[in-house]
Amino acid sequence: MANIYWTGPKAPEQEAIKALMTELVECTDNTFTVRKESDDSGNHLGVYVEKNNPNENVGFIWKKILPPKFMGWRVIIMFCPIGYIKGVLNAPTREWY
Repeated sequence: MANIYWTGPKAPEQEAIKALMTELVECTDNTFTVRKESDDSGNHLGVYVEKNNPNENVGFIWKKILPPKFMGWRVIIMFCPIGYIKGVLNAPTREWY
């Protein structure tokens, strides 16, 4: 029954990512990024937010709460350590020989 909530039309991928990035500026002061990802339940937008301390209360990070569905896309929020976005997610790719 839960899958009925996630059905319906979706905005184009790049349009939804751009709009969600704009929305996140109002939600947090921490570093963040958005990526299209997929899991066993299908495609979703992964929101990565850097967090100083793993034990830090999530309420201190959010100024505004994100909905679980944004422009038709399922949104999954993941907290990561400082430097993870730049050093891992957005790191340049290497040629392996």
